[in-house]
Amino acid sequence: MTKTMTKFLTITLALMLLGTTTSGVSFAQVANDVTVTKIANPTDIVLFGTGSPDTTTVTISVAGYGGSITETLPLNVVLTLDESGSLSPTEFVQEKNAAKSFVNLLSSSRDKAGVVAFSSSSRTIIPITSSLPNVINVLNGMNQLGGSTNFFAGIDRSINLFDAANPPAGEPKVIIFFTDGFNNIDVNLLSGALSEAASKNIIIYAIGIGPSVDQNQLIHVAGSSSRVFNADFNSLNTIVNQILTDVVINTSPTQVNLVETTNSNIVSEDNFFNSSYKYS
Repeated sequence: MTKTMTKFLTITLALMLLGTTTSGVSFAQVANDVTVTKIANPTDIVLFGTGSPDTTTVTISVAGYGGSITETLPLNVVLTLDESGSLSPTEFVQEKNAAKSFVNLLSSSRDKAGVVAFSSSSRTIIPITSSLPNVINVLNGMNQLGGSTNFFAGIDRSINLFDAANPPAGEPKVIIFFTDGFNNIDVNLLSGALSEAASKNIIIYAIGIGPSVDQNQLIHVAGSSSRVFNADFNSLNTIVNQILTDVVINTSPTQVNLVETTNSNIVSEDNFFNSSYKYS
């Protein structure tokens, strides 16, 4: 008796919608209706040498609208403020005023914000909240502690605020990082915190104030020179206005990955990998 072994073709599709953005505060993707259709003909094949057919054609069609759209997404922002002793009381007030200007640009019906302060260590001034007037109030009442400059402490605590708030997937998470100084405490811990932020899709903008900042450190914090801004204390409000922009996203599918699997009882795969694929 001859036993015919049938190989069933299983297709797993991984569809990536790759988007392009402006220099704004989000890389999030806008939901789009995309239809993926796959057809295998014939639908099952037999092992080489046991019968016919032993090849199949897989046709994959991806349909959906593309093009550029402008979408203002809900933002979750942590303003991470340097309160080290190198800032004079007047400069610290100017830094707070710039942070307040940024909060005033946000939408009270859509966006959320929190505040972290750092020097030798860090502290939470206010957790991420939708009550933007409360954020303004705590900034008004915030006093400067002084101390050294610990970038890690500021970034690490800012990440913790996002973890506690747990914003919905797809909503941008943004740190606006202010400093006038040079990172001089826990320097070896900073890279780990930045890697964690990247893994959690937290985007960082670094604002270096005055002549004492280290540009390479700011680029390290932000991950890109395009997200680094240099200012004096009088131009801070102009800088924060530049950072907040609408998001432009191209929704056209640009990459489709096909992963094929077969049943574990198939012994010989040689002929299967010579199968013909056609994409349309």
